[in-house]
Amino acid sequence: MNTTTTTTVNMDNNSATKTEKLTYNKRSLSLDRLIRPMRTNCNECPSCRQIRNITEFSHESTPLLVSNSSLNRHFRIYDTALLIMFAFILISATGIGLYLLLAQDEGAIIEEFDYIARETWGVNGSYVAGAPSLEKPVSKVLLLELFTNCTDAQHCLEYREYNDENKKKIKIFSGQVLYNFYQDKPGRVFEGRGWNYQSDCGQQAGCGNLLTIGVLEEHNVAPSSRQIKKLKAFLDYAITETALQPCYEIIVSHTSARYFDDLAYTLAEMNKRSGGCRYYF
Repeated sequence: MNTTTTTTVNMDNNSATKTEKLTYNKRSLSLDRLIRPMRTNCNECPSCRQIRNITEFSHESTPLLVSNSSLNRHFRIYDTALLIMFAFILISATGIGLYLLLAQDEGAIIEEFDYIARETWGVNGSYVAGAPSLEKPVSKVLLLELFTNCTDAQHCLEYREYNDENKKKIKIFSGQVLYNFYQDKPGRVFEGRGWNYQSDCGQQAGCGNLLTIGVLEEHNVAPSSRQIKKLKAFLDYAITETALQPCYEIIVSHTSARYFDDLAYTLAEMNKRSGGCRYYF
C-alpha cells in the first residue's frame, strides 16, 4: 500500500512538471508571435533603424575617424615645417641686411681733419670781396704746389709747420689769398676764398667750376701719409655737403717735384677705390 501510494505521487508530480513545461512552451510561442511582427517592421521605426545602423556600421566608423586624424596631423606637421623654414629665411635675410648696412656705414665714415676758418688765421673779407661766385657742386680740383726753394735747413724749417705765430706766412707767401683752400705739411686745411668765391686759377679755363688747393710742400720731400689722408677726408666731407661732385677730376700744376704728382695720383686712386667715382685718371 505504501509503495503504490508513493508511485502514484511520483507520477502525479511528473505529470505536473510536464504540464508546466507545456504551458511555458505555449507562452513562449505566443511571445514569439508577438515579437516577430515587430522585427519585420524595424524599418518603420526610427529608433530601431538607428540602433541597427550603429550595430551594422560600427566596424566602419572607427577607421574613418583614425584616417582623418592622421591626415590632419600630417598637414599640421607640414605647416609647422614651412613656418620654421620661413622664419629661418626671414631671420637670415635680416641679419645679412644689417651686416651690409653696418659695413656701408663704416665705409662711409670720414676721417677727421683739422680745419682753420678764414677769420681764425687772420684773413678778413677784404681779400675776397668782389670775387665771382663759385659754381657748386664743383667738378674739378686743381692742386697747386707751393713750396720754397730754400737751401738752408733753418729757412726750410720755417715752412714745415704753420702754428699760431706764423700762420700768416701763407698769405704773405702767396701775395694775397688767391686759392680756395691751403694745406700745410701736418695736413691742416686753411680756408682761403672758401666755397663761395672763385679763385685765381691762372691759365686754367673755367674757374667757375674749379676748386683750387694750394699744397705747402718742402723741397723734394714726399707728402706724408697723414697729409694725403687728411686731404682726402676734406674732399670726402665736401661731397657730403654737396659742394663737390662725387666723380670729381683731380688736376695738377706740373712742377719739377715728382712727389707732387704722386700726391695727385694717390688721391685719384683712393677716390676710385672708394667707389665714389668710376672716372679713370
